Amino acid sequence: LCYLRGFVNLMRDIVTQPTELEVLIDMVLVYNMRLIDRWLKMGVDVVAFGDDLGAQTGLTVNPRIFRRLLLPGTRLRDDFLL
Repeated sequence: LCYLRGFVNLMRDIVTQPTELEVLIDMVLVYNMRLIDRWLKMGVDVVAFGDDLGAQTGLTVNPRIFRRLLLPGTRLRDDFLL
């Protein structure tokens, strides 16, 4: 999401939570799931995503907001890999 919106814009979106943010999150999830499906069919051994939401002293996102906005899709993506 940071690569699409930029860090400052994404943080602003997370604070204001426009409806478009959830649409974008869903679009990225669908895209990632398609990539994972292709990679698994190709027989890849390692998959990594750059979901870096940490800072030097903690999260960049409130844990409550992370659990509501980002964790469901992260779980779906990660469970799909298993």
